[in-house]
Amino acid sequence: MRKRSLETFKENAKRNSLEFSKQGSSEKRIEKSKGVGYRVVLERKSGNQGKLKEREIGYEEERVRTAEQEQEERKMQFDLLNKQSRDAQLIQQRQIQQLVQMNATMMQQQQQTQAALLQLVQCSQINNFGFCSSF
Repeated sequence: MRKRSLETFKENAKRNSLEFSKQGSSEKRIEKSKGVGYRVVLERKSGNQGKLKEREIGYEEERVRTAEQEQEERKMQFDLLNKQSRDAQLIQQRQIQQLVQMNATMMQQQQQTQAALLQLVQCSQINNFGFCSSF
């Protein structure tokens, strides 16, 4: 094994030609000399590389689809949260408007009560001295 790894290209070619002649396979030697064997090997290799490339492209397409789906899901979640936030703001605004209206109504009632009390006090002072016709 070590001897094979240390031999030169010329020695390797010579050894291979001797091995072919020992096997009696002239067809293999002819194929190799014509490049037919190399062509088959290269065709297989390119076929395998093509399949590998197709798989890589398929994986890449799947990854892109997955990323697009995840982005769409994130967008939908963002839109939902945004809608919920707007709805909460609208509810708060309505509550504030109701509180303002209630406050205005209470102020008006308080003013009416104060006016009635003032009139009552004035009538009670007049009743001590005379007649009050407002009640």
